[in-house]
Amino acid sequence: MIEQVALPGFHRAGRRVRKNVRKVSSGRYATLRDGTILKAAQARVFRCLAAYYNRFQQWPTRAELTEWMFSRREIPRRNINSVAPRISELLNGWHVKLPDGTRRRVGGGAVELLPVRRCRVNGDAAHPVRIRESGSTPDPWGYGGLF
Repeated sequence: MIEQVALPGFHRAGRRVRKNVRKVSSGRYATLRDGTILKAAQARVFRCLAAYYNRFQQWPTRAELTEWMFSRREIPRRNINSVAPRISELLNGWHVKLPDGTRRRVGGGAVELLPVRRCRVNGDAAHPVRIRESGSTPDPWGYGGLF
């Protein structure tokens, strides 16, 4: 067993204070997480999006989320193509083929885009993505009514 020795003038940092999440946000997250609404890859991205916000208190861009998921070994490669399509599906939904042969868009509206800012990973202008609060009306353009 390793004994920790406290050095004079230094103190051990306490646990990071987490932001209180609104009940509607945590309720929506629990519904999406526990239900069969999301596919496995979408659920992983959704869970990591919530974890990123809890850790940094800032909503990430697609590239920032990709980099963070890779560093936490949630995805096998540092490739934005494994995260960006899942965010698009969470934002806009995805198509399913019905038994009569027609296609219908299902899902979507779980996340929304924020105004453009500089990405810390690649320096490009990009929209951060945030989890939409339960009870809020999804904007048809995905911007959450911020413009």
